[in-house]
Amino acid sequence: MDIYRYQPSEQADWILLQWHREVLDSGEFPKVLGEVLQLPSQFFNFFLKRPLFVTLNSYGNINRAGWFEGFMRGTFMGIWVSKNERKLTRENLRFWDRLLQFGFESHLAVLGAIQERPTPEETEKFIALHVKFGYKLSGSIDHIFDGKRTHFVVAYKDTWLQARQKYAKILGE
Repeated sequence: MDIYRYQPSEQADWILLQWHREVLDSGEFPKVLGEVLQLPSQFFNFFLKRPLFVTLNSYGNINRAGWFEGFMRGTFMGIWVSKNERKLTRENLRFWDRLLQFGFESHLAVLGAIQERPTPEETEKFIALHVKFGYKLSGSIDHIFDGKRTHFVVAYKDTWLQARQKYAKILGE
């Protein structure tokens, strides 16, 4: 799997604009990136200031995206996967793993926000998946994200590397 870091260019900007349109048309924009980024100018400005990594499908469109928003010595990591690829696959796990590697190159901690899922069981499964990959549940805040409860997870390089030893086989290593 080839992972590309967004660098402004005519071709890269066009691909990014197509992704903007896809997320906007899907109605997921507020949940994924926040309402403030719905204007293309704000969207591009956001990714000019933050690392964005993507994979492309066979049509040359973004099918996975991950970005970082650093603060102090940590960073929040956001991930988006196209609707038709939202399954627990080896490729998606490789992307997640590679993003964590990028995050730990320059930060001590990588944080994530998990929005409450439709059922408590789904939420618990999603949190458990994060724990399996080296995260720890840090806390929860009610009504902060789209009116739903949000759970915050944090991974440190040492806990991620320990967990990675267990799942490296799944990644094909």
